[in-house]
Amino acid sequence: MLFGKGNEVVSENCRTKQILKILVINIVVLFLLYILLELFAMCILACKYHESLSKFSDFYKSMTIIKMDDKQLYRPIIPAKNNKDGSIVVFGCSMADGSRLSNKDNITGHLADITGRECINRGLPGQGVQTMYWQLSEGRIKKNFPNVKYFIYVYIDDHIHNRILKFRCFPFMYSVSMKYRINNNKLEIIKPTLWRKYSFIYRFLEDLESIIVPLNKKEELFYKIIQDSYSIMKKDYPDSKFIILEYPCPFERVLDKKKIENMGISVYSANELANDDLYLGKYFYSKDDSHPNKKAWDLVVPALVKAEGM
Repeated sequence: MLFGKGNEVVSENCRTKQILKILVINIVVLFLLYILLELFAMCILACKYHESLSKFSDFYKSMTIIKMDDKQLYRPIIPAKNNKDGSIVVFGCSMADGSRLSNKDNITGHLADITGRECINRGLPGQGVQTMYWQLSEGRIKKNFPNVKYFIYVYIDDHIHNRILKFRCFPFMYSVSMKYRINNNKLEIIKPTLWRKYSFIYRFLEDLESIIVPLNKKEELFYKIIQDSYSIMKKDYPDSKFIILEYPCPFERVLDKKKIENMGISVYSANELANDDLYLGKYFYSKDDSHPNKKAWDLVVPALVKAEGM
């Protein structure tokens, strides 16, 4: 009897060990499969966006824009040169930031030189309209700049087509934008969890979502963000003016100028201000880089300043 009971105990312990062993093996296998899926997603995105895999190590050393200091994120502020009342704040992506241009040759450099006003560049490469709303709704503008006269948002159609539904507008950028959805006619922030920030599977799914979601749904979210951004501007700066500067890009043109003007916002086409097609090689930074060069802003900014009486 005693001997039999001992065998039962030993047998039970063996079964428990076997179950634990199988469980550990399954967990390890699932983890390895997950790593393979991450690598697969990373390779697909690298092929799609023509990026080098050597850049991936940089993404895991970085912080999100929520934690980064303004001096780390943005161009230096250009101080006022005269007594004109009110600053100019520029939002947008690398077009606004002035990719590869010096601080005096980008849009804010030209605005400061012509108007003499304090010019604040809050463009972030690879971002979209969400980052403008985030800065306004979080009080990052009001807290630092109490007297703003003009807000300019440099828009490209890619902001609606590709960026409006993403934390990271391009999968290989280390900075994380904000992501919003409409809930009961209000903008609701979707917080960037660790998986959303660092997973290439998630980035792949976001890319897929941007393809699947109908254009009208993306437009609905875009115009809601524009409207709510403008409401904050008028609340914080009652005498300010909001200007959207539409810059050409290779995506289908979708901006509804009349809809935006009905909100009380001014809309200008950079092509019309320049009286030329700015999506031509002579206005590119280089033959392989379609960001605007100094010559493009030489044409656009004086015409904008004149049109608005800045």
